[in-house]
Amino acid sequence: MISSDEVCDKVEEVADKCPTLRNRIVLNNKDERRGWQSFSRLMAEASPSLSSFEPTLASDTMLLFFTSGTTGNPKMVRHTHSKHILLFDEIELIFFDRLSIGALHNSLLCAGLEAG
Repeated sequence: MISSDEVCDKVEEVADKCPTLRNRIVLNNKDERRGWQSFSRLMAEASPSLSSFEPTLASDTMLLFFTSGTTGNPKMVRHTHSKHILLFDEIELIFFDRLSIGALHNSLLCAGLEAG
């Protein structure tokens, strides 16, 4: 689980119901949280070279999104690597439509990629 500091307490409330939750990383904390690893510290301690890795499969989970729950309880939606280009295209359209004059827009797409 990678989370902002504001959400850590909510994660802790349900952590005992999540037997596969093994790692907790907090993004923007100023102090160490018990049971959580600091993203900034992990990045500072990381090796600049990649020594070994496991290949990523197209069927592996890439992102987990949560619905807003407008028609019921919010639901977790799993997105795999095989669908990421289409997913980012959809996100790009949603956020691009909400831009205002002077807004900063961070593109999630790589130029030249097409969903096939």
